[in-house]
Amino acid sequence: MKTANYKQNDYPQFSPIPEGVARPFWSVMIPTYNSKQDCLTQTLESVLAQDPGLEHMQIEVIDNCSTQSDLESLVAAIGKGRVAFYRQDKNVGPVKNSNTCIARSVGRWIHILHDDDLVLPGFYSKYEDLIERFPDSTLLTGPVDYIDENGCKFGWSDPITTEEGVVRDFLKKMASKCLIQAPSVVIPRTVYENIGGYSEKYYPCDDWEMYFRATAYGQAVSTITPYSYYRIHEDSDMNTSIITGNAIKQALLTLNFCFDRLPVEVQRELNYGKYFDLSDLARLYSEKLRNKYPYGSLVHAVWALKLNPKLGNIKFYLIALLNYYLQTFKEFSPKDLFSRKTINN
Repeated sequence: MKTANYKQNDYPQFSPIPEGVARPFWSVMIPTYNSKQDCLTQTLESVLAQDPGLEHMQIEVIDNCSTQSDLESLVAAIGKGRVAFYRQDKNVGPVKNSNTCIARSVGRWIHILHDDDLVLPGFYSKYEDLIERFPDSTLLTGPVDYIDENGCKFGWSDPITTEEGVVRDFLKKMASKCLIQAPSVVIPRTVYENIGGYSEKYYPCDDWEMYFRATAYGQAVSTITPYSYYRIHEDSDMNTSIITGNAIKQALLTLNFCFDRLPVEVQRELNYGKYFDLSDLARLYSEKLRNKYPYGSLVHAVWALKLNPKLGNIKFYLIALLNYYLQTFKEFSPKDLFSRKTINN
């Protein structure tokens, strides 16, 4: 499927690796910021357990100028000289830190593995097998297992294909929602060199936008078995964006970017209901936030209604609105009505 072009100068650019530089097959780049030490330890150990050696794999932690812990000492203790460490001079934000990962990579295939995610045994050998079988692939992925803050598995994502190999209609599937998670994704360095890096414009959905562009440049290949753990916890950047409502806003921006770059005939096919998946996601977020973050819940109920104005979402919005007022004023005392502050206001 051919898609509309995009301006390359809209994205950070990367120069090819000069001739004569030793090039391993893998660059495992681990962006981090104030990581919990046990999480980063687990991440590093999961990679080192599969380490094929320095000539075959670059492993490096990119620290976004952490302020709460000595991550360099931790990396030195766990890596024992095998894992490189680079620290930003200042906090550049998560997107630029990811682009630093690409800029500092020298391997032919790049795996950006976040500091709280893990790879399962056999990840790299399996992906190498797929790369050998499908050398023209521009993105490899697969389902993931979900783990919580304590590393306990509580779910998994569905495979995006029924058979291992090239994913049919990947762009069509990815236009309305992101179906893959970061720890499962590897991309050739040459793809980043040709289409550019991650864009701050789409954060925290910059990975979704990147995966769409990378596949538009070639093809996606997927496993049908999970080979990575994706950790979900309240401290993550994504959860912060969910609570504030920014995640849905940015997801809508990303969806429109992807949709507008599909062939016209595919856009016509998908036009009705293109926002329905995002509406369902907003509704899911609203339900999760209802007790602890009533305003955030209300914001997402509004999004759900705007994206799909069906009767069920009207009722859902009214419930969220009532919940917001009940939660907001449940500790409000009638005496407050007669307080000096209230009268003066």
